[in-house]
Amino acid sequence: MSVRFVPLDAGSEFAPGRLTQLVGYLEAALADVGPPIDAKNVDVLLTPTHRPIAGWDAQGFAQSAHLITIGVDPRCDGREKGSIALQLRAQLAHELHHATRFAGPGYGTTLGEALISEGLAQCYEEEVGCPTPNYAVEVSGVPLRQLAANAIGELSAVSYDHPKWFFGTGNSANFPRWGGYSLGYALVKAWLNESGTTASKAVAIPVSEILPQAFELFGEKVEASAA
Repeated sequence: MSVRFVPLDAGSEFAPGRLTQLVGYLEAALADVGPPIDAKNVDVLLTPTHRPIAGWDAQGFAQSAHLITIGVDPRCDGREKGSIALQLRAQLAHELHHATRFAGPGYGTTLGEALISEGLAQCYEEEVGCPTPNYAVEVSGVPLRQLAANAIGELSAVSYDHPKWFFGTGNSANFPRWGGYSLGYALVKAWLNESGTTASKAVAIPVSEILPQAFELFGEKVEASAA
């Protein structure tokens, strides 16, 4: 088995024929975004959601190496914020990268590991022809550098607050919305450019081989024990 799409809509929230259309978009996207990372043995659940990513009509989540959920807002039919086919392509690319990484070194349990895993997945979106996601560039300049400095002491923490770092929960100016995504993207983008590799080729590279150099390229020094 390679990648299987499983549409679920017990509440009949989607219009007739809509699920078939959405699965068709995902199947077409898979032909491009699956092979570079040798995506296989993954079930992708397609479900309704009423909590899409801000600015999107969809959202995704990789639960493991073998399970991904992609949600689409059933209310968006005919009034999408952008091409739903392209949104699904981006979500599938991002989450398949996570799933493939789960099967190798893993997504990770520390802040540093999460930053690199998210950065790689965002850069993989770009690699397969998707636009740079809005959350990758939400935070920049001085706020991003301050976030990087704040991260140094917490990179190896397994008890880090993921919602705070990545979604800005808590309404703190020190932890802006999508900050972790933007920082992860900036770190990995710099590392990929310096190393001359790609997000697909780096899908199985351990964080310890990426994190220190990525932060140094960003102007911050990381102790070996934190990588």
